[in-house]
Amino acid sequence: MKWEVPPDHVYKVNVDGAFSPAGRSGGWGFVIRNGVGEVLEAGAGKIEWAQDALQTEALAAMKGLEKASYWGMPRIILETDAANLGCALTSEVWDDSPNDNIFRGLKEFMASNFTSCIVKVCPRECNRVADGLASHGRNAAPNGEPMFWCSTPSIVRDLVSGDMPVSSN
Repeated sequence: MKWEVPPDHVYKVNVDGAFSPAGRSGGWGFVIRNGVGEVLEAGAGKIEWAQDALQTEALAAMKGLEKASYWGMPRIILETDAANLGCALTSEVWDDSPNDNIFRGLKEFMASNFTSCIVKVCPRECNRVADGLASHGRNAAPNGEPMFWCSTPSIVRDLVSGDMPVSSN
């Protein structure tokens, strides 16, 4: 299984969070790609305190969505390997959870910033780049600035090289 390209005129935002229960900290990562698999933007950062793994996943989603909105991408697919996050963003099941404010905020952000925002849950194998970026973010210096890349640095190139897109068209 490999990452699949989105349909024409749709951008795919892959997100992932990394959580360390011992330190209650984590990292976030995202990558935005177009219909030919080209990396348009990627980012990673450290989360100094996290309640749980689901919170790191949600924060990663917010970072990716914010960048997609910033670049004016009207139609996106938000892809995550966290089934709980997918459920939280497409239903009301998690609305009374400790992270309910984050989930509600994400749903409102998606509704108000995109003409189309499809949330998909994918196998981890299809989310390797975001997973690698989240691990990179978790290991970043404490209180470090988030890292965003419009041009593709070696860490992203290395992750993408084994993740050649397969067309879904």
